[in-house]
Amino acid sequence: LASGGFFFAMRGCEFSKTEKRGKTTPIELRDVLFRDAKKKELKLFDANLEKEARFVTITFRDQKNGKKMDVRTHSKSGDKTLCPVLIWSRICRRVSKETSNPRTKVFTLLRGERRLDISSGRIVRSIKSIGRTIIDRHPGINIEKIGSRSIRSGAAMALFIKDHHP
Repeated sequence: LASGGFFFAMRGCEFSKTEKRGKTTPIELRDVLFRDAKKKELKLFDANLEKEARFVTITFRDQKNGKKMDVRTHSKSGDKTLCPVLIWSRICRRVSKETSNPRTKVFTLLRGERRLDISSGRIVRSIKSIGRTIIDRHPGINIEKIGSRSIRSGAAMALFIKDHHP
């Protein structure tokens, strides 16, 4: 979820459950659309989704900046690990394996009758845990300052470094 959020510079509340519900609407299955090389829409339940999908589009229904129905698209990167299309197809496959309800949030885990939401806190703890394993190679990183906003800020910085800013 964090990697998927990074590619779209998402707010933490868009891809994870937060303590306080804000104005921004969390991403649901219905907000994620895949297209093939000919731009034909693919079904989330398609067994060949990872193989056939070339583009992923996410609709941001309502954001705290006032934008509604904002749409962003990424294409396949070619990287087997850091590819927005593959990451989002895996997220959607995980969720859609448990339910066909298009209004299910992408951070939902369904285990039988039990519903678990992946929290922003859990994601931050995971990122901090990973950070602790690399801190010796990157001593300037303050692990304790990492939060869910770090994903959105990091994405903006990555775009700036690649000279892909507005």
